[in-house]
Amino acid sequence: MNLKVETSNFINDLERVVKIRREIANHLSNIAETINKSELAAAEASGKLGLETDSADISRSSENLRQGVFRLLVLGDMKRGKSTFLNALIGENLLPSDVNPCTALLTVLRFGSAKKVTVYFKEGRRPEQLDFNAFKQQYTIDPDEAKKLEIENKLAFPNVSHAVIEYPLPLLEKGIEIVDTPGLNDTEARNAISLSYINNCHAILFVFRASQPCTLAERRYLENYIKGRGLTVFFLINAIDEIREGLIDPDNAEELAAATEKLRQVFRTNLDQYCQFDGQDIYNDRVFEISSLKALRLRVKDQNAALDGTGFPEFMGAINTFLTQERAIAEIRQARTLARLGCNHVREAVERRIPLLEQDVSELKQRITSVEPEFGKLNEIRDRFQEEIKIMRDRKSKSVADSFKAYILNLGNTFDSDFLRYQPEISFFDSLESSKRDSFNAAFKKAFEQYINDKISAWELTAEQEIRSAFAQLAKSAASYSVSYTQITDSMTEKLIGQ
Repeated sequence: MNLKVETSNFINDLERVVKIRREIANHLSNIAETINKSELAAAEASGKLGLETDSADISRSSENLRQGVFRLLVLGDMKRGKSTFLNALIGENLLPSDVNPCTALLTVLRFGSAKKVTVYFKEGRRPEQLDFNAFKQQYTIDPDEAKKLEIENKLAFPNVSHAVIEYPLPLLEKGIEIVDTPGLNDTEARNAISLSYINNCHAILFVFRASQPCTLAERRYLENYIKGRGLTVFFLINAIDEIREGLIDPDNAEELAAATEKLRQVFRTNLDQYCQFDGQDIYNDRVFEISSLKALRLRVKDQNAALDGTGFPEFMGAINTFLTQERAIAEIRQARTLARLGCNHVREAVERRIPLLEQDVSELKQRITSVEPEFGKLNEIRDRFQEEIKIMRDRKSKSVADSFKAYILNLGNTFDSDFLRYQPEISFFDSLESSKRDSFNAAFKKAFEQYINDKISAWELTAEQEIRSAFAQLAKSAASYSVSYTQITDSMTEKLIGQ
């Protein structure tokens, strides 16, 4: 399948999707209005049927479809090249992307007829418009300041909500918004800003760096915040051309091929579970090796550059397929599901109400009183399960912490032999020369980071097995509690309506 598509075709496809979305939004709006009118009529007769939630869900779905905004959230650790990637997409060095942690704000990139950046504040302060140079200077923090904030768990700009950048980019003209987040490997306070936006977006662009494949922190973010949410995630392995820089002989084709294959195996192992859909392996449609810096350099010279060899044409082809086909189908399927649920709930509510209309009011009150003890039983089930979860949490957290401590302390016993394969290919005497000292320090730092990352990854496998075992035990308990819970609710239903 050829994923290289022209931007013009992309925009035409989006226009057709927008039209269909608008038609479905109108139908959903009519359904919600009908339910609301029915509830008003019921309130004056036998009482409302309790369909407010259905009406609200259908109305919200209608509004989302009518707005037609496609939100793509860019996530990743600091210094993975997120802003460089966006600059390459734009074709201009617009966003801060130097050696610092880039912008310390959540930034929304949307279409505008003229280039403009607006900073929005909390607590009622009026928004502020800035030129791009001022924006870069005021809302970029240096590494030392970022580290200090991380220790103190503070925000760099606590009074700022977010920034909006408007730009006349054709990709954005059809209602697409791209949300650039602060690096996840920063303060927990800033992590909360990035991760809280996940539910407001329709797809995730998760950016890795080829020279630091799948760190423990990155795997933790995927496990805790992405897994199980039903989100479409595109994984971008950025700076793929940096593999060559870490080789002893950068011109050795066999060594380069072996290093590249090893890197691909690491990513495949860690990302495979996020690339399975309806029993199909879609890894090649979700994971892309790119070079953002190379693409940016080409586009700065020529906005219409082909970008061959950067991974961007293949990635844009996949995004086109998702935005014009897969996501549209998913949204329409969701709208259909909500409409069917609403229809079923209306039917069920009416069927429950009809038998009650023949009953005496005093008898109905007695039925309601008869089920009050069951509520106490339900609360008991909830409390028992909560207590079991707390006990398991405390026991396993101590066990995992003790295991990690013992593992780290034991690394000193095997460090000399374990670190040999990571040792930089620079002699000790060369490291004493001032001209080579910086290169040696950089190589040694990179080697040590890789050593630590590999060792922690090895320990993590053991910890994951223990945690999976704990969840399996809780799953059995949950199934048992669920049976008791269902028996009580069935009994309550029978007492109330006789069925």
